[in-house]
Amino acid sequence: MGNCQVLWPVNNGYNPLNDVANDLAMYHGINGDPALHRVSSVDLAQCYPWDWMHLFLENIVPSLIKLWMGKFKGLDVGTGNYEIAEEVWAEIGRETVDAVKDIPSAFVRSLPNIAVDRSYVTVEGWGFWFMYLAPFLLQHQFADEKYHRHLCDLVDIMKTCLQFEITEQEIDELEGKIHAWVRLYEE
Repeated sequence: MGNCQVLWPVNNGYNPLNDVANDLAMYHGINGDPALHRVSSVDLAQCYPWDWMHLFLENIVPSLIKLWMGKFKGLDVGTGNYEIAEEVWAEIGRETVDAVKDIPSAFVRSLPNIAVDRSYVTVEGWGFWFMYLAPFLLQHQFADEKYHRHLCDLVDIMKTCLQFEITEQEIDELEGKIHAWVRLYEE
């Protein structure tokens, strides 16, 4: 009873939705060339070394976590107040494990306690944690709320970049958001 199948009134198991799904996948760059290949202003030779996954999930997000933990390249907070206390991170780590244990693996695999060991967090895990858990887990954890807003601005940028379709107006807005985010980060 729990197994649901759609039966098509055609022979040989042909499913016309497969053709539509394949066409959409090819168009959006899921199978085949990425959608950005159609943007003439993008220099692909310059673009690929810094693609989305590497830029955000292997670079910026883990670096921000280390920065907020006070473990980024031996830097101190300087004039900022963005470091989150170790005992708060311990709770965030426990809440991370608890949050994903009941989420189907199609969305995200299990995540470790990020306060204890981040070496097992995959880029998929960083993406899910940062875009869907961090805005809630880190809310009211910074001494200055501007750091949480900055995190949420980055989440907005990341989610916009992942849209299947994006208008020219959204690209212009995204460019402005990225410039503003970097400017604030460098302060």
